[in-house]
Order: sequence, then structure tokens, then C-alpha cells
Amino acid sequence: MKLFESGYIGKMKLKNRIAMAPMGHAAHDTDGGYSPLERDYFAERAKGGTGLIMCGGQVTSKFEGQLGNTFESETGFNRFEQFVDAVHGYGAKVCVQLMPGTGRVGGVLPGYTAPTSASAVPAFWNPDVICRPMTVEEIHFLVEATGKAAAMVKRAGADCVEIHAYGGYLTDQFMSALWNKRTDEYGGDLNGRMRFPLELIAEIKKTCGDDFPIIFKFTPVHMIEGGRELDEGIEIAKMVEKAGVQALHVDVGCYETWYHSIPPIYDYKENIHVEISGKIKEAVNIPVMSAGKMGDPEVAEQALEDGKLDFISLGRPLLADPQWANKLKEGRADDIIPCIGCNEGCMARIFDGKRIGCAVNPVTGKERENVIAPSKVSKSVLVIGGGPGGLEAAITAAQQGHKVELWERSGRLGGNLIAAGGSEFKKDILPLIDYYKAQIDKLGVKVTYMKEADAEDVVRYDPDLAVLATGSDPVIPKIEGIDRENVCTAVDVLKRKRYPKDNVVVVGGGLVGIETSLHLAMQGKHVTVVEMLDKILAEPIFPIDAMALNKMLSETDINILTGTKLSAVKDGEVLVESQGTVRSIPCDTVVLAIGMRSNNKLEDELHDKVKDIVTVGDAVQPRKILNAAWEGYHAIKAATERD
Repeated sequence: MKLFESGYIGKMKLKNRIAMAPMGHAAHDTDGGYSPLERDYFAERAKGGTGLIMCGGQVTSKFEGQLGNTFESETGFNRFEQFVDAVHGYGAKVCVQLMPGTGRVGGVLPGYTAPTSASAVPAFWNPDVICRPMTVEEIHFLVEATGKAAAMVKRAGADCVEIHAYGGYLTDQFMSALWNKRTDEYGGDLNGRMRFPLELIAEIKKTCGDDFPIIFKFTPVHMIEGGRELDEGIEIAKMVEKAGVQALHVDVGCYETWYHSIPPIYDYKENIHVEISGKIKEAVNIPVMSAGKMGDPEVAEQALEDGKLDFISLGRPLLADPQWANKLKEGRADDIIPCIGCNEGCMARIFDGKRIGCAVNPVTGKERENVIAPSKVSKSVLVIGGGPGGLEAAITAAQQGHKVELWERSGRLGGNLIAAGGSEFKKDILPLIDYYKAQIDKLGVKVTYMKEADAEDVVRYDPDLAVLATGSDPVIPKIEGIDRENVCTAVDVLKRKRYPKDNVVVVGGGLVGIETSLHLAMQGKHVTVVEMLDKILAEPIFPIDAMALNKMLSETDINILTGTKLSAVKDGEVLVESQGTVRSIPCDTVVLAIGMRSNNKLEDELHDKVKDIVTVGDAVQPRKILNAAWEGYHAIKAATERD
């Protein structure tokens, strides 16, 4: 495969064409240095066969405070050197992404009233706040700080640096006419707007020498009105190539179109990163890399074969499985844990001030503390339920050497993952089911299908550990006509058990209701959403996912009625009530999406009747894939630790 051919960035030779995109750990030491947790996290990806490990850090905290790792003082130098040595020990190279700042998309440093930016433009998170333009002296300070930081990481043994100039962050704000309104030498035409990034390149060459590779990460297309278009992106690529950078790292979008920069599961169409990167590659003579949705090995390999990329960068896929490269090289692609693009374990946790994780890999970010050795005692483990919690528990138990049996009440594994991946725009969940199934088969877990467990069966089986992963079922309200033949649940629709007719009322405007409505609208159905609250999508949803969903909604004619509740289902209509007024909505089918209820009756029935019992996932409380998978894993980890 071309993915495993060696390649060069400048004079730096990489053992393959696979790079880890700079997905930071968010567990830095208090002084901004790289912590042992971060060292373990990045080294695990190097151990997994990745050729280039990209980490990152600020060049200064002067304007925005300490946001994470920093390279502005010597205090963390020795720890970073240890980090570099750990990565090098597995044959990977280290690239440090240097960030001059966040600008208008960042927060406000205590003591300041607004973020600093290229110009007096509205702050992204609060448009009523106008950013403070940086002075020329401050720009010069940033340039010098970047050169000093680059020299430090080179001295620590890092192999190259990447200039953070993409996605609408500070450097990109200088480069873009949309955010740069300056009239001095750092504004105006493209030459003026490019002065700052070109000075960064020159300063790094001054402090590190011409042979030290520089990668330039930038955004050729912002995908918003007034933002950068491809023709300017191509000109920028040519300018930085002429300035002496050795590779380009292409990004797409900005915060206003964040779902392009970090594609969520809802970004189900063509991979625009590859297409845009291909246009840039045609215009330059230096290597080009890009990310996007590259976790599918076939997509990644094809991008290289087609000549649209020279290297691929993986962010979230390497969180899901740090062994991505090794497994693929060994012909074990079906053993790769697939990233589902949910953003729950990674981006959402970081934004919540937590260290990085992964919904489908409970070990990510906890490489040292979460690894469990084979059990000293082989136990009999009975797992009831084949959803993500039960499957994770069964796989983990089998890997630890336990004798495992799984009972599933339906005829297939996956549980509510089947419904979650039932729409075209969420089909990226389905490979997770395939992965679980492959591991269950390889590990020899006995699966009994069509087995509705009861307490007597479990007691008779007499396991050392019973894992109750019995999931959740849709809530059915007590409303007149709810038992009519034309009423079904969103779960049944997404599982293809029911096929609504052309005129549909979806009851519930939460995440499940809106996803189901989009699913039906894309089939040409006329959809009306009835939601009791004053707004749809009221539950916490990570901003990237919310942006993508709202954009998809804007492209449909779905009728949304908020502050409205279902009163009755009649023949050919439903009655709804809003502000004390009842009215009729004609419809053929009513789809219920008003919530899920835990199926956990076995928990009480088995209390004190089996040796050890634990309940996981939706059987505890209906939540997310992350909760189920992590709880399934930890159920076995805890049992092993009790040996």
C-alpha cells in the first residue's frame, strides 16, 4: 500500500505516509509543560505505527493566558525532551505545531475587555464584543516568540514544526480580508495580509536554519460568504512555498463552518478535504497532507493513489485506535476500532475542561491507568444485552481470559446502535457494529440470540459476574389513539421495521426526533415536528454537531411546531395543543420520539442472587454511546482488580 511507503518532508524522512494530526491531550502540567499522561498518550500512537506525531503549543501566553502546552520558557524543556525521546523510541518523527494565538475565536484574558485580533472585528463567541487590534509592536513580539519557540523544540530533538495558520484562528485572521481590516503594512491586499505569516516563516528559518522542516497548515477555502475562495488559497500556497516551507497541511472551513474543519458524523457527503487538497497539490511542488474523514483505510489509500495527497493526517481515528497503522499493515483492518465522528469523547470533553478521551476506546487519554493485565483467575461472565455496553464488556472480559457468554434478545448484535446508524447521514456508526461482531467472533464469545433473559435463567446459569446491559426502550405516552396502527416509534423507523407513509408527524424535537425527521425528509416525506418545549434540540449537543444539524434542517421544508403537545391521534390526523388552542394536523403516520426508558427490571430481581452483578449503559440511564462503552469496559476492569 502507498500508505506504507516512506516519504520526505524537506530532508526529514518518514517511515510511512501516516501522520497524527495535532489532537492535544488537555492534561498539560500547570506550567504548560508536557505531562507524563501526554507523553504516554502520544507515544502510544507512535507505538501503533504512525510515522509522524504532531503535537502543539502556544508560543506565548501574553495575550490570551495559558491555553495548554506552551513553549515560551525553559521550565518544561526537560519534560518535552523526554516526550520526544519516547516518540522517537518507536521510530516516529515529532512535529510541533506552533500557535501564535486564537484571536477572535478565543476567550478574554482576565484584565482585558476583548480578545486581541488582527482588527476590530466581532468576537466569535460573543459578537457584541469587538476585538482589540494588535499593535505593530505586539505583532513583532509574536514573530520573535515564534522563532524562539521553534528553536527550543528543535533543541529538544523535535524533527520539524508546523505553523498554525488555519481555521479562522489568529494567523488566519491576518491572512483573510474578512477579518483583516488593517490599513498599515499588515493589511490591505494579499501581500499585506500575508506579511505576518511570511515573517513567521522567516523568523523560524533565522532561528532554526533553512534545513529544519516547516509545515504550513492553512485554509484555502473558508466555506462562508466573504471568506477565502480557492483562487486566493492557491496563491497563498504558492507564496509560502516560495518562502521556503517544506510541506502544506490543508484544512477546510472555519468556526462559522466548523463542521467542515472537524467533520462530525453528519458530514456524510463527499470528502471535500481531499478535493481541495488535490487542487492545492496541482499548484505547488512540495508535499501536501490533509485530514478530513481519513479513518477509512480505503479512502486514505485512494487519496494517495489518486495523487491528491502525499501524506494523510489522522486525528480522531487515532484516538479511536492508536494501532490503526499497525493493524492495517498486518492485514487486520477489521480489528481497527472505527471512529464514529461523535465528538463526545474528544472535542466535547476538551471544551468542558476535561482531558481527551474517545467514546469507543475507554483507554484513550488514560493509557497508563486504564490498561488492565490478564486476570489471575478465569471467571464465568454472563453479559445480558448486545448493545455497546454489553459488547464492550464481553470483548474486554474475553481479552482478560474470562469465559464469556452473551445473551441477546433480538436476532442481531448492536442494540440501539442499529437505530443510531439507521439514517444515511449517520451510517458511520454501522462499522462500529461490524468491529464489535468481528471481535466477538475472534475471541470466541458464545452468543445466544433471541434470548429474553429472566431472573431464573440467570440464577440457574450461576455466573461469577453478570453484566446487565439490557438497554432502553422508547417511551410510549398515554394519549388517546396512541395504539393505532399508524403510530410507531423512531427506533422502529430507523431500524427499518416500520416505513411511514408520505405525510408524517414526528412527536419530539430532541436529537432523536430531529434526526428521524431529517431521515424521513430525505426520503421525500412531508414532515411536521411537534415539540412541547420552546425550542428543538434542547439537550446538550456539541457545537459542531449542532451547526451541522441546523444546516441540514435549513435545507429541508420540515415544519417545526414548538411549544406544542400531542393531544390525540385520530384517523388521518393528530390533534395538537398550543397556548390552550387545539388544532388538527393531517397525517398518515405518527412517529414517537419523546425519549427512552431504562430496561432494568433484572437489577432488582437478581439482587443478592448471583455472586457479582453490575448494570451498565442505558440500563442505568439512557445516555450516549460513550457512557455505555466506558461502563462496559470498567465493569470488567473492576472485576479483574478484585481477583
